[in-house]
Amino acid sequence: MLAALDALPVLPAPEAFGLHANADIAKDQSDTATLFASLLAAGGAARGGGGGSSDVELRVAATVAQCMAALPPNFDLEAVQLRFPVRYEESMNTVLAQEMVRFNRLLSVMRQSLQSIDLAIRGLLVMSADLEAAYLSISVNQVPAMWGRASYPSLKPLGSYLDDLYRRLRMLDDWCAQEFGVGGWGQGSVHLAVQIPKSLTPGPCPQPSGTRAACRRSTGCPASSSCSPS
Repeated sequence: MLAALDALPVLPAPEAFGLHANADIAKDQSDTATLFASLLAAGGAARGGGGGSSDVELRVAATVAQCMAALPPNFDLEAVQLRFPVRYEESMNTVLAQEMVRFNRLLSVMRQSLQSIDLAIRGLLVMSADLEAAYLSISVNQVPAMWGRASYPSLKPLGSYLDDLYRRLRMLDDWCAQEFGVGGWGQGSVHLAVQIPKSLTPGPCPQPSGTRAACRRSTGCPASSSCSPS
């Protein structure tokens, strides 16, 4: 019996627990991510020798000030919706408004947290648990978790994430200023691929085939030219 137990592997295969073999890959990835996150946090906290704490505060304060200076104001949704109203033949107008709503949520979270961290560093505000976690993330060049909850999916470090965010915001600004269409940078949306609901895409013309020309002249229906006889 003891010999049989000694012959068993130290780390049993996932199949022993009724799991797929890919579960072992997911476990290894999770362990690796945890290991590197711990090393990164320990290395960032230990940097600077005896005056490391003040060095970290200065570095975070500089990063926070730079982010607040570069962060643009929220989009004016009322003006955007007036210029790009919901229209049958322009479904991307709805996409633009929805993307701006999501980015406004992210910008508000970032701005409020950055202002609170700045006040906490100067001793004018008590730092909460969420703010402390964000402070530690910024100190090691990572995106704070409170930003990630309101953000698009990203595995970039903080510096690259901010560059990517500013690029996405500029894309939406250009879309507004130049009526930028579907042929633009699709990755600028909150979701990496823009998915237009079927209810927003032009369908068959509701008019009978005999009245297609009249429909096109009176309503400008874009689908009337491709109507099929009923």
